Amino acid sequence: MSTLMRGPERRQQKRYHCCGPVKIVHPQSRVEVPATIQDISLTGCSLRLRHADWYDTDSDVELNFKTSYLTFRAIGSVRDFAEQDLLVRIRFVHLNERGWSDILGFIRDQGDDWSLALQKGEVTVAVAA
Repeated sequence: MSTLMRGPERRQQKRYHCCGPVKIVHPQSRVEVPATIQDISLTGCSLRLRHADWYDTDSDVELNFKTSYLTFRAIGSVRDFAEQDLLVRIRFVHLNERGWSDILGFIRDQGDDWSLALQKGEVTVAVAA
């Protein structure tokens, strides 16, 4: 059983199952670790690692999404890491306009009303000048 399940569901946003490559970049070392997206929401995502690596809770990471429907960079904070499952959950700390657009488009394509999802969002949106 995963160490990620600790009590009742804490997530405020609906999760959307998806699959595709993402690279986790450690900010200090700039080492890139390949992973696969398991699910995504407006406030974060779950990623499955290809090999064991260590992530401290609340540590910041850079994420590079490159799929046919999600192509953006984000800064996230590690919420949980289950080493035995190779699963890491990330909360988005900084999501740029492209990231918002890609995620909202993906939600819309799933048949959900993204305006309802936005009402609970607590993500910083940076709009480039």
